[in-house]
Amino acid sequence: MDLSRFTTGVSLTGQRLSGSLGIGYSVGSGIREAIGPTVGETRFTVKTVNVLFGFSFAFGQK
Repeated sequence: MDLSRFTTGVSLTGQRLSGSLGIGYSVGSGIREAIGPTVGETRFTVKTVNVLFGFSFAFGQK
């Protein structure tokens, strides 16, 4: 299977709030050989999209 993945993201930092946000995209294709008494192969493709995030907030005095 051949698979390619692309990701990007941004982050922010403030006095109390910080976080990040990202997105990922994967695409690929492959061939699966038959198992057992059947003959042939199966072609397939894979596409995924992922959203990644994280945030934090600081409580209390600075």
